[in-house]
Amino acid sequence: RHLPLSARGSVPIRSERTMETQRPESLPPRVDVVIVGGGVCGCVCAAELARRGATVLIVEKEADLGDEASGRSFGGLRLQGRHPAELSLARTALELWAKAAQTLPPPDIEFVQGGNLYVAEQESEIEELGITRDRAHEAGFSDVRLLTPDETREIVPDLSGAFAGALYSPRDGHCDPKKAVQAYAALAKAHGALVALRTKAVDLLVSKGAVRGIVTDRGELRADCVVVTAGVWTPYLLKRLGIRIPLKRIVYTCAETSPLPPLFRPTIRGFSFSVRQRPNGQLVLGGGLNATVESAVSLEDLGDLRLWLPRYLAHRRQIVLRLDASSLWNEIRAAAFGRPAAERVPQANCG
Repeated sequence: RHLPLSARGSVPIRSERTMETQRPESLPPRVDVVIVGGGVCGCVCAAELARRGATVLIVEKEADLGDEASGRSFGGLRLQGRHPAELSLARTALELWAKAAQTLPPPDIEFVQGGNLYVAEQESEIEELGITRDRAHEAGFSDVRLLTPDETREIVPDLSGAFAGALYSPRDGHCDPKKAVQAYAALAKAHGALVALRTKAVDLLVSKGAVRGIVTDRGELRADCVVVTAGVWTPYLLKRLGIRIPLKRIVYTCAETSPLPPLFRPTIRGFSFSVRQRPNGQLVLGGGLNATVESAVSLEDLGDLRLWLPRYLAHRRQIVLRLDASSLWNEIRAAAFGRPAAERVPQANCG
């Protein structure tokens, strides 16, 4: 938490554009699979499907792949602190990330398996970390352990200031999320996948009860299979099929510093902060377990009120609800005039 003076002047997290920005003159008339959204899920799907021989096209509305949540996330790869239902998937995912770090084409995804350290700044937080440890042991992760301050400094000698202890999981790691997207995209392209950047999906092609492709801002594209990995914009594309995904967007801020000398390998998380160090020395900074996040209120939230309201009430000190009058008015107009989902305001952002 107590960083060198040179680390305190952090800057907004960067957006490295090393992918070829491409907008084909025309889209192919048909592919086996079209993937809507060029984040990490879309690029991993594209790489695996193309490897198996499918003709694949990734459609991405931005000028580069991984320009939204995938490329701007904190980059942690952890087992620790997961909900019990997530643990099996998280274990497999971490194994796959470790393998990918050895086999993916450039760029280097900066995979570091240095563990995850939850730091308790107050004695009252130790009890909560103890519950997390017990859950990890029940799931078979017997190497997760509570540490005293002295034991914690054996792992991170530069950790200064007063704190009560820490919870350590040695298996966890981190990587650079933007480079991970780029590496999987390179693998997909090596197997023949195509990428259409600055191409926005606005609707699904549906005929005789089946999805036959997508509608983009550049015309129709037919496909035998449509994979929607559009992140927060996914519900707007799937709504017309009667599929409701109760996804609520939040704003979580990260930043980076200039390069510093090597300080630590683990990802360090506290109740008020998170930090990891990239191989080039930069620190990636984020909020902690009790971070305050922001969420915009919309008409769509009314349909999922029973799902998100209890969670909001339980964490209301950490969630700032924001009312955007302009967006709300646009939603009311769209609902009043009965325009299809693809024509409503959110479609301008569908990946």
